[in-house]
Amino acid sequence: MSLKFTRHARIAIGIAIAVTALSAFAAQTCIIDNLRMIWTGDTVVEGGKILYVVECPQGHKALALSPN
Repeated sequence: MSLKFTRHARIAIGIAIAVTALSAFAAQTCIIDNLRMIWTGDTVVEGGKILYVVECPQGHKALALSPN
């Protein structure tokens, strides 16, 4: 099976991959109170991907691509 993408599609896919990779290593901050999120030690599998449960000091929880 051969997939052919236009130049714009290849650029869009490359940007999406780069943003995902960078967000995996960026420090997570809470979207509610802008405090640093800390990994709780728990993981969740969704869509075949391992996601990490992170929590801010105020107790807000979120899922992240890395425990950083």
